[in-house]
Amino acid sequence: SRERAGVTFQQWADTCPPLSMFLFSDGSRLSNSDASTSAGWYGHWGAQKLECTRGHLCLPKHEVFDAEATAASAGLKAALNSTQ
Repeated sequence: SRERAGVTFQQWADTCPPLSMFLFSDGSRLSNSDASTSAGWYGHWGAQKLECTRGHLCLPKHEVFDAEATAASAGLKAALNSTQ
């Protein structure tokens, strides 16, 4: 279940080193559109969940796979450039 997955992830995250970076990214397209694709990301440091980045991009005429790759890349670049 979704709840169990969340608990399992948090248990794993609690075992990671304090300065570990967690980056979540996604790419998506509206189901009623073949031109509206977007990419988004959110990142935080360690168990304290100190936010280091968040963002989104509109990617007209891109495939969802490309949006997902773009979100992962942009999120990682932003997190590594953060001052946190």
